[in-house]
Amino acid sequence: TYTVVGGEYSEIGDIEIGYIPEGFEKDYEYYGDNYYVVSCASYSFDNWVNIRISLANQEIYFDTETYDTEILTIDNQTYTYHHSDSTNGLIWNDGNLVYKISGTIGFEEMLQILHSITIV
Repeated sequence: TYTVVGGEYSEIGDIEIGYIPEGFEKDYEYYGDNYYVVSCASYSFDNWVNIRISLANQEIYFDTETYDTEILTIDNQTYTYHHSDSTNGLIWNDGNLVYKISGTIGFEEMLQILHSITIV
């Protein structure tokens, strides 16, 4: 379980994702009271990526028995990276929101997506 205590936001707001990997198309998106999810798929290569943004006080789950987990610090930002032979995930928070990206894409592409997200 990944949780962040506190946070100033009581709602998420409008979200813009500036980077989606080449060959991927938005499959669906969902706005809930406490989170936003967008799913993209590459039907020609059978790959997928899910992007979830939630309020900091929400719990995020991933299976530590299925995934190897690493805590990485890049440019003074701490990320939780979990991966297996077939899928990867990246979790990060800014104190108010938690960002989780998972799918069949690699770490560097997940980082590109993460850094392209703006809340307006």
